[in-house]
Amino acid sequence: MVEEDGIELSDATELNYHGSTMPFSDPDFTSDNIEAAIKEIRASSPTITQYYISSSVPFSTSIRNDYEAITGFSLTSIVAGKYAFIFSASVFYTTVPKAHYWALYKNGIIVSDSKRQQDTAHSNQTMVDTTTGLIDCDDNDVVDIRYKCNDTGTITVNERTLIAIRVGD
Repeated sequence: MVEEDGIELSDATELNYHGSTMPFSDPDFTSDNIEAAIKEIRASSPTITQYYISSSVPFSTSIRNDYEAITGFSLTSIVAGKYAFIFSASVFYTTVPKAHYWALYKNGIIVSDSKRQQDTAHSNQTMVDTTTGLIDCDDNDVVDIRYKCNDTGTITVNERTLIAIRVGD
């Protein structure tokens, strides 16, 4: 048996790759041609589709009624599937009393279970905002993060990251 990179070659007739077994029709299959076998099984194995965007360019808004999309911070051309979205940001809000809201949006429509609110009793404080969402996407859907303020003040979104990991069809 040869084992390399989580790949196990047993009895010269099958290849086990992270729990998936692939039989080979050639009974003379040996460890000498393991590289070809690895390429063959990797080509037939599903891959993880993921998207990642990050920015440290400050984005500020004082919008009160509607949510405002963070400029230049959208995932576009997403391949169809179910995705787990994870968002995190360092934010700064300037006025007391302060409450601000953020949420994931798909094609301009709020993903309601991703909506979050932050209230703080102090002005000029840096906070961390996070949210998650499980979203079914079709080819070329657009997903973004949007913010709004409560009554007064300005929110500045500083360092931020949005990750999408495909978890199903």
